[in-house]
Amino acid sequence: MCELCKRPTETTRHHLVPRSRKRRDREAFGPVADLCPDCHRKCHATWDNATLARDYNTVEKLASAPELQTYIKWIRKQAPTVYFGSKERLDD
Repeated sequence: MCELCKRPTETTRHHLVPRSRKRRDREAFGPVADLCPDCHRKCHATWDNATLARDYNTVEKLASAPELQTYIKWIRKQAPTVYFGSKERLDD
């Protein structure tokens, strides 16, 4: 289940502090959130890595971000099998 939109679908790991903002040490990568590919893409399309690391480093902060309110309301109504990121399907 996506931790952001709450749809029961396959998820990807979203580093709450982007890996590019951390040391190269694997232990420094920190916590992750399980996001569907659509929500994951939306987060990275909305903010750069510095902003994600500084201002949106928890699921709660992402979910309450004014920039995502309309998107979250919309995506929650979509079927969990629908993928909006590209013309390719996830299982291809």
